Amino acid sequence: MVNKDYRNLGIGTKLLQCCEKWALENKFHYLFLGTIMERKVEFYKKHGFRILGTHENGWFGENDIVMSKNLRDKPFEEIFEIKN
Repeated sequence: MVNKDYRNLGIGTKLLQCCEKWALENKFHYLFLGTIMERKVEFYKKHGFRILGTHENGWFGENDIVMSKNLRDKPFEEIFEIKN
């Protein structure tokens, strides 16, 4: 999370880009994340993440919105079975 005094300056985007670069350099195929803040979902969608589902009673007893981003060619659904 970016300190509120430094939000809307592109810092979150730069941090996410650094994570993606590191993941690609280390041969990751996917990034996964969970957020309890619905307002952050649009930020992650804008950067190529999509919602997989929710994790009930995740961190801090809140329901996490679970998201992923494909970093390689093969779609997530071809690798894993998603259960709703």
